[in-house]
Amino acid sequence: MLVLACAVSAHATQQPTPGAMKISDLVTEALAQAPEPREYRYAFLAGVTRLEPERPTASPSLRADLRGGIQTPSLHFPRPDEAPATVLSSDASSFSLTYRQPVYRAGLRPAAARYRADEMVLQLEYRQALLDFAWSVRSACIGRLEADDALAVAEDSLEGAKRYEKLVHGQIAAGAARPIDAQTAAAQTAEARSALESARSAALLARLNLNRLLGRPISSASRILPPQPVGAPPSEPDDAIKMGESSSTELAILNCEITAARAGESLAHLQAAPALDFEARVVEQAPTALAPENYAAAFLELSAPLLGGSAARSDAKAAREEAGRLAAARDAALAGVAVDITSAWRRYVEAWAQQDLAKRRQSAADAELKLDEAAYAIGRSSAVDVESARREARRAAMQTVQARWQVVRANWDLAYHEGAASAAIDRLAPADAPGR
Repeated sequence: MLVLACAVSAHATQQPTPGAMKISDLVTEALAQAPEPREYRYAFLAGVTRLEPERPTASPSLRADLRGGIQTPSLHFPRPDEAPATVLSSDASSFSLTYRQPVYRAGLRPAAARYRADEMVLQLEYRQALLDFAWSVRSACIGRLEADDALAVAEDSLEGAKRYEKLVHGQIAAGAARPIDAQTAAAQTAEARSALESARSAALLARLNLNRLLGRPISSASRILPPQPVGAPPSEPDDAIKMGESSSTELAILNCEITAARAGESLAHLQAAPALDFEARVVEQAPTALAPENYAAAFLELSAPLLGGSAARSDAKAAREEAGRLAAARDAALAGVAVDITSAWRRYVEAWAQQDLAKRRQSAADAELKLDEAAYAIGRSSAVDVESARREARRAAMQTVQARWQVVRANWDLAYHEGAASAAIDRLAPADAPGR
């Protein structure tokens, strides 16, 4: 008798396998060594580097200028008792060293707020990329476990088909069955063997895909410790929606962009504000009657644009309208969070119901197969009936495997949308991740 339920529940009841790794450990490994997180990190660092010139600072500047040349004609002023005084020298060489220190700039506070908001956007985008990658690794782990379960079902199905084929040959030899039944049994065995090869291909591809995401050699062998069974879905999604609204990366990015836009409006209004700078200069040059060979100077410079008010007003209006657009986008995203979480919750509810249905169908299919095999042994059932029952039992077992892992996916999908995965990535991410 073929009992396909054993294969379906193998992962649920197995003891921890020596050398098997938890899915969370595999996610940590992938974040540390896979190429995708490195790509995301370099993209983040490149963005920070491009943003650096926008950092508001009052840092001093020091500039050196060296000029060499000649000019003609030179100009001399005659003096009666001395050599002529040089008014314009033919030596045009000079060296100057200029130190400049900003003393006052209007808008340093909004400029700093805009810089911090832009930097936070880069950090949030990097973190979201890591979250999506971690979700891909988790999905690949589930795909690997599901493929292994399906392979176990296919192997068990083939063994059952072989046992039945042996039984048929015994019945034919005893004169209790028709010779044509041997062909039917052989077809069942061939069908089970074909299903096994398909399951092996799926298991191999699942392993290769997981190794790719982990950054391991593509043919590496590994074992995964199945996750703990998940519980039933919540009765309502309200708590998950609240959590999702407070942890949504999309909403956080929009809030930062709104802050940057409002700071940009403030800066636009301050374009015509005066600026105060201190400058000191040391110069060495060809001496003349009017200029010494070396001199130093220091002064304060107050500058203010007299025109450009129209451009400032236009820039402020554009920034204000951009902030309004972003606020509207945030409202739409807030509603989208509720829709996404509700959809994820409904998928979890449906997957839970499908799992219960699949278990019941498998129980009925196994009982029907057992009954038909026993009836065939005493000549009260045909080989066609057994073939139909075996095919239905195999299909029911595969559906149970799929339903079980679909429940796990739905559970993790809901956790991803409500922000539980965000907390997990903060614990699993490498030490050089943003905010750590």
